[in-house]
Formats: sequence, C-alpha cells, structure tokens
Amino acid sequence: MSTSRPIAVLFSLVAATVAFACSSEKSDEGGAPPPTTQPNLGGCYPTDPSCTIPGSKCLAMVDNSASKKKTLRISQLKVSKPAALASTTINFTIIGPAVTIQNNAACHLNPGSKAGTFNWLMEFDVTDPANATLRTGGARPVKDPAAGFCFLDESIGGSSLAPQTIKITYDAATGAFATGEGKALTVPIFLDQEGKTTPILLPLQGVKITNGTLTENGNCIGRFRGEKGELDSDCQTSSSNPADPEAFQFEKGADLEGYITAEEADKVKIVDLSQSLCSFLSNTREPCPDDAAFKCCRRGTDGKVDLSSASGKPDFSSSGLKACSGTPDCDAYLLGTELSASSVKINDSCKLVVRLARGPPCARARGGSPPFERAARAFHLERQDRGSV
Repeated sequence: MSTSRPIAVLFSLVAATVAFACSSEKSDEGGAPPPTTQPNLGGCYPTDPSCTIPGSKCLAMVDNSASKKKTLRISQLKVSKPAALASTTINFTIIGPAVTIQNNAACHLNPGSKAGTFNWLMEFDVTDPANATLRTGGARPVKDPAAGFCFLDESIGGSSLAPQTIKITYDAATGAFATGEGKALTVPIFLDQEGKTTPILLPLQGVKITNGTLTENGNCIGRFRGEKGELDSDCQTSSSNPADPEAFQFEKGADLEGYITAEEADKVKIVDLSQSLCSFLSNTREPCPDDAAFKCCRRGTDGKVDLSSASGKPDFSSSGLKACSGTPDCDAYLLGTELSASSVKINDSCKLVVRLARGPPCARARGGSPPFERAARAFHLERQDRGSV
C-alpha cells in the first residue's frame, strides 16, 4: 500500500483544522469590540465604527468596563526631554508616525507607511486596587488592529523583550495611578509594517509612569482632541511646534520617563538620520565601528564612549540614579515623554490552537492530541506576534 495517500490526507487535515488563538479566540480579558453603529459626537470625533467604540473620546477600540484587566496601547508619545529629542524631527518624523495606529484614514489619524511599527502595550490589573499592577511591553505590528495585539516575549540580539509587571498605586474612585520603583524595559521599534525586519531596540532603565489617570472605565489615558475647534478643518493639528500642545492630536494622560546609558544609546541606530542615538544626543559624529555609513559617539583608547568634549553631555547618573552635570558619574541621558493611550484587545497568548474541521476547539497544542501537535509543529506555523493574523 502506498504511503503517499495517508501523508497527503494528514497534511490536508492539519491544514484545514489549525487556527490561531490570537486571531480567532475572543479573550474574556480584552474587552468587547465596537458595534456596527456609531453616534456622532461632533467635531473631529470619527463616526466610522472601526475607529472607536461609541462615545469614546480617546478612540478606544474595545470596552474595558466589564473586564478584569484594562488593556491599552500607547496612542501618542510626545518626547519632552532631553532638548535634543524634543524636536520636530523626533516627534513628527520618527516617533509620532510609528506610534500612530495602523488604521484607516476615516479615523483622522493620518496613518502613513510607518504607522503601527511602534506598539507599546499596557495591561492594568486593578481587580484589587490595593495590589494593582501594570504589565507593559512591546508588540509586533499587526495587519488588523481590531484583531488585537500580543506582548512580544522573546530575545533579539541577546536582548530580552519580555514585558515587565510593575506594582502601581491606584485610586479606584478617580482612576489616578503611578508606578513605584523604576523597571528596566527594552521596547522594539520595527522598520516595516509586516514586522519581518529586525527592529531597533530601545533599552530603557528606570522606567516610571507618573501623574496618570485611567478614564472612561479604564478605556483611556488622555483623550483625542476632537472637540470643535481643537483641530483644523481636516481634523489635523494646526501647529508643527513640538512645544505647542496644539501640535498633537491627543491630550496627555500621563508622564513616562526612563534613562538610557551613553553606551546603550550608541547601539540604537536612528535609520532616518544615519546616526546612533548617542551621536544624536551628544552631537558627536564619528564613523561607527560596525558600519561606517552611520555616525556614532567618539570612543577613547579604552574602547568606551568618551563624551568629555561633546556639546551634548549626559545629564544622569546610572549609579547614583540622579540628575548630574559634568561629573564623572554622568553616563546616561534622562528621557521624558508625555503619553496618551487607548484601549485595544490584548490577546492573552499567541499559542497555537488546534480545531476540528467540524467541531469545537480542541485543547491547546501543548496539551492536545499528540498527532495534531506533532503535525502542527512540523509546519513551523508562525504566531500572530510574528506578524501573522
């Protein structure tokens, strides 16, 4: 008896029955999707139901009000310090377009070719306000934001991109929150909307969020400036000065800060500027040892970054965890941003689910039928957090 027929049948069966939890399972932790109708709030608030749930003034995409966890994605990051980063180029050419969610033009967010390449997720567990926590980290780009995001939990180039869980203070009556001790967190910025290229890694230390408020039943941090007269007739900003609040479509809802050492900043390549973050911050331009096409910080005879003659010197001590000026322990830059966030679906996991062709979901692959598990692994199927939806 020929073996080709059983093999072909097995391949056909597996191909017809394998599905992904991220793209097909509805999580009970991620809120409800928007309905098919949308009230008109006036001004520049979008009426397309794919943009936001009814009545939301931050363009929330799911309703967290009945969920145990409040799941959000940072919708805007305004870089406010150091001065070198609080520029038009960084805010409106690099960070802003990448943070903009990859959605349709009817949402008035002006998505471009970089939209959705910088995804920073926030998952608040406020079931017990006295022991509230925040899980935060990066995510890969997705083709359909409505299908949800997954925390990126892997290593790239030796750097762990696992999300971090931070204890927070939380006031259930007002929604006010703040993180406690700062955490180390590496967040990825991808260079393409498919998430297939190696991302730029931003290794932050001492990450803290302060002056934050969860509003609209946990759906928002900050709001979209959609009231009549806040944006222009095309629902875009009327200013290009990053120091002007009117240059941004969202109103801030929290402050986020962290620091990055000069050594780590020299590893962060700003593709649009052909230089490292350290080079940009310090205003020094030496050929990078690993790529002469990029400019990096000057290095001494010991091979370490030497910014003794730089005009943009570090302003933070990673050893003393304090601001500094011109002292030998000044080895880092303090980064400050203002953030806004809107609710999205965060899928609990991106694990593979095996489904029967004409039946209900089976157990997850790791605990399900061994033949299906082996067959699924043989296909090397991608998870959603690798860009598959």
